[in-house]
Amino acid sequence: MTPAPVSSLVSAPSGGVPAVSVSMITYNHERYIAQAIESVLMQRTAFSLELVIGEDCSSDGTRAIVRDFERRYPSQIRVLFAARNLGAMTNCVRTLQACRGQYIALLDGDDYWTDPQKLQTQVDFLTAHPECTICFHNATKVYEDGRGAPGLYCAADQKPFSTLRDLLAKNSIPTCSVMVRNGLLKELPAWFGQMPFGDWAFYVLNAQHGGIGYLDRVMGAYRVHDQGVWSRETKIERLLSQVAVYKAFRAHLGPAYGGEISAGLSRCYLKLSSQYERSGEKLNARRYAAKALSAGGLHKGVDRKDLLARVLEMYCPPLRRVARRAARLLG
Repeated sequence: MTPAPVSSLVSAPSGGVPAVSVSMITYNHERYIAQAIESVLMQRTAFSLELVIGEDCSSDGTRAIVRDFERRYPSQIRVLFAARNLGAMTNCVRTLQACRGQYIALLDGDDYWTDPQKLQTQVDFLTAHPECTICFHNATKVYEDGRGAPGLYCAADQKPFSTLRDLLAKNSIPTCSVMVRNGLLKELPAWFGQMPFGDWAFYVLNAQHGGIGYLDRVMGAYRVHDQGVWSRETKIERLLSQVAVYKAFRAHLGPAYGGEISAGLSRCYLKLSSQYERSGEKLNARRYAAKALSAGGLHKGVDRKDLLARVLEMYCPPLRRVARRAARLLG
């Protein structure tokens, strides 16, 4: 069924500025983009909204699909066409900067929303909670290759309210679920555009201005497929990307959040050590075990038992075996 155009459901405020802007970036999403757009157009709201699509010079049929939607819904959809492929982060920045609404909701071109009340629910939440600058909800993980059954993205014990410190410890926010208040960031810092991925950094920048609210309701789907930017990276590549982001956070936030960032780096280094050992790269495994210890091994956010075991395994295997036997005897 073709969704009703947004303009038939709501009226724009004076001046034509929408209440909500949906920022959607897309590249080679021919199989998914129509469903993503239709899930925006199906929204039932008491306010106006716009969909801003950053189309990054796709080599498949994505560009033709979004052009057709823009032609059919010119008052709701604006497409930013790139003359050449800009890359995910440059495309992300220009699309966010084009959003005019009081709020910005994020939806990548390969994900989709499942609840027609999603945007209204989130605007109502942020209106009721002025102390929050971000709100998000649960989503279903959909595995396109069939390697897993659909499951929930967020854990059952996800806190209803969290802070920047929580976000630095772990990013548990599905991109397709996010809504933020627009205008808190006068401009995105230069380092943002250099990140290997932008969602976590965008949340951190907004969380500097207020709290994070969670709605325990499934209103979207996060698609896992082999062409996804994150999905096609190896585990080592993902961890190295996280390290780069943590280092950018450290430079941006300064010493006030040094403990959380050091602990995050230590956890990444510890996982890198294990991954390198599995791949047979003993030198890197030893090096990252040492980095895990020096980065933040004494912070409460680090499992010290695992850290000590990893360092002993890399630098003194006989002592590690003695420690295991002692632990069994004492246990």
